[in-house]
Amino acid sequence: MRAGLEPKSVWVRVLNYGAQLVISILLGGNFVTIQVMVNAYVATRADGGHVLALANGWLASAQAFVRATSPLATGSLFTLGVESESDHAMFGRSLAFDHLAVIAAVCCI
Repeated sequence: MRAGLEPKSVWVRVLNYGAQLVISILLGGNFVTIQVMVNAYVATRADGGHVLALANGWLASAQAFVRATSPLATGSLFTLGVESESDHAMFGRSLAFDHLAVIAAVCCI
């Protein structure tokens, strides 16, 4: 890489896993917010007591799926970016962070 680091060096791996950790923490914070919003919505329904368990079950399933796939996707995109950097491709190691910006923009809009 341009600064003289090897793609498989300790510092590159620390950056990779550190990014995955931060992303997982941010996803967890978002799920807490979504949980509060779902609970507030379900509480307003007449059948809220029956629907709450179903809503929490679906939310827990979605949360588990996202938490399992997010580090895999981020790590894979980071590795792809690092490897393609030597080929002077259009994207570099920032690819992993770029896809998160796109996801955040889509989810917020």
